[in-house]
Amino acid sequence: MVRRTGVGRARRAAAVAVIAAGTVLASPGTVLAASGPLPPKQPLTADLETGGEPCVSGDERPYVRSVPRLTARLYGPGGGQPGQVSRVSGEFEAWWQGEGGAEERVTVTTSTMSDIAPFSWQLPGEIPDETVISWRVRAVNDAGASAWSSEGAGAPCQFVYDRTLPDAPVVTSGDYPDDNTWTPGVGVRGTFHVTAQADDVTAYAYSFIGGPSKTVEAEPDGSAEIRFLPESAGVQTLSVQAQDRAGNRGPRTNYTFRIGEGPAPVARWKLADAAGSRSAAAETGTAARAGAGVTFGAPVPVRASPSARPRPPAHRSPPPPRATDRGTAS
Repeated sequence: MVRRTGVGRARRAAAVAVIAAGTVLASPGTVLAASGPLPPKQPLTADLETGGEPCVSGDERPYVRSVPRLTARLYGPGGGQPGQVSRVSGEFEAWWQGEGGAEERVTVTTSTMSDIAPFSWQLPGEIPDETVISWRVRAVNDAGASAWSSEGAGAPCQFVYDRTLPDAPVVTSGDYPDDNTWTPGVGVRGTFHVTAQADDVTAYAYSFIGGPSKTVEAEPDGSAEIRFLPESAGVQTLSVQAQDRAGNRGPRTNYTFRIGEGPAPVARWKLADAAGSRSAAAETGTAARAGAGVTFGAPVPVRASPSARPRPPAHRSPPPPRATDRGTAS
């Protein structure tokens, strides 16, 4: 501890003590700063990631389908400023509530590296699933350890490891039932209703035979609708998988239905009515009234083909002169 004195020998002794302690005097009796090793800076939550996703907690915590790698940017005493590179190690800590309510913790300390390099920790595969996992990190050097990233204005990072696949969904349709009946459908749009068998389904991946794979988002109740417009008759299959919030996709549900040739036309006309008719008789449906410019019984106008059009005379060059019996001029 440095004590300030008045004048003379006491002042000189104090100055010697201060210099020996590694301090700098700006003016007699004024201490500016102490030199020597300093501990690292506190890690920022903005520089932490869980499996490549930002550090979040609470309701925004992510659900992951594989055990994630934790990454952090750590800072030495210089805070990562240019010319202030330091060597530090990272101390990671993860914890959760185990069976019976007891808290369980795992920790690891990385090797010492430059603080411009990313520090990471691959969590052990033994972490429990369907459980909120929290983690934090701090930097360590020879002078000591920084504050944990969760302290002060910081917060723990959280995630949930979910490896449980959702069950196969239920698919129904009143337009195209799966009951071995042929339903008139070419050109008729149909709707398929998909129902979840789990409470964490967020989307459905689906495809029709011969078509691309697509995804439809689930409603808040976990259901969804898939619309389809048949372009040809035949047996068709809709394949659907439920997808949960962690991205897990469960087993497929294959829904097979039969598409007929389509409904009969509402009306049909031959347009072979007698001359002077003002309406077209219908084979199916009602007669169609002839509009302005329509004449029944008249010859159909024929458009001349390009080969039938008259051609302009071809250009011919004059014949070359021929020699006569009298010879040619020399």
